[in-house]
Amino acid sequence: ILRRSHNFKVGVDLRRRLVSETASPPGESAFGRLNFDYAFTNNPQSAGGTGHVIATMLLGYPMRTTRDFFIPGTAYVESGEYNFYARDEWRVNQKLTLNYGVHYEVNTPFTEKNNYWVNFDPDKAELLIAGQNASRTANIDTDWSALGPRFGFAYQFGSKTVMRGGYGIFYAPEGRHDTTIRQFRQVPFDLIFSDIPGALIPGNKVSQGFKTLKDFPPIDPKNPFGNLRGVTPDFRNPAIQQFNFGIQREISSTSVFTATYVGSLGRRLTWVRQLNQPSPGAGAIQARRPYNARFPNVTNISWTETSGASAYHSLQTSFEKRFGGGLYFLGNWTWAHGLDNAGGD
Repeated sequence: ILRRSHNFKVGVDLRRRLVSETASPPGESAFGRLNFDYAFTNNPQSAGGTGHVIATMLLGYPMRTTRDFFIPGTAYVESGEYNFYARDEWRVNQKLTLNYGVHYEVNTPFTEKNNYWVNFDPDKAELLIAGQNASRTANIDTDWSALGPRFGFAYQFGSKTVMRGGYGIFYAPEGRHDTTIRQFRQVPFDLIFSDIPGALIPGNKVSQGFKTLKDFPPIDPKNPFGNLRGVTPDFRNPAIQQFNFGIQREISSTSVFTATYVGSLGRRLTWVRQLNQPSPGAGAIQARRPYNARFPNVTNISWTETSGASAYHSLQTSFEKRFGGGLYFLGNWTWAHGLDNAGGD
């Protein structure tokens, strides 16, 4: 919408995200997986430079044997993404231009078509199964707080200098592929078997094959075994504040120098911590786990929450020089400092 010195834009972006997964998760095989390393063929007296992965494989001693059983066969996961925005570009005068607006989004928690969706309640120490003792989202709430203002400006000093700056808040849709989107991959719908013998004595041989469901006791949600995963009910869309301020100067008719401060602050970043870590001490490891009295056969309980933070600050400079005959030179130098406690998000 053009009106005098304003250029208004409004928009809506509505999406339905559908994901299906059959038999095994990404990176795994429906029939099982064997991993080998050099540990079982090295020289214990002089481990450095000895041992070989191929030799260990030929002997049939895996360092890890894994099989993932998704009992229903196929999961159909879905989520809604609803985005609304409005912005205005205002040409105040020949020297100053402003851009400002707002973006609002709602990303609904994931659900599974047949309620193959499980969460964990750390306070009650119980599994929350969609459609049984929990909502279809397994009691994960919708985040209604993802409001992102945006602002930018450009101001020209004379004919050779321009100053620019901007600020905005941006969000990531709820649930990466390894967190809330995969809550169906645990008891009672999924069973993950892993055998990791260590680096000294082999635990099994390739000739023994893989275990099947018949090799395990019946799955009981009240008495699970293996690994569990949970998501905090108030899981929020990870947010990042981005801001910059820079000055560009024309040195000559063929060269330009730019210096810009660029920064960002991450908030509500996804953070996975282990709830069932054993406390330090002597004796059996399993007996020292916090949830051992309630779940004596459970080892790890991964808990996903949005409590991480990050900070990034940098000075970014560039010099551009145009020569004759199509030759062009561009040089960049950046000084930066970054900190975070939720790497990878």
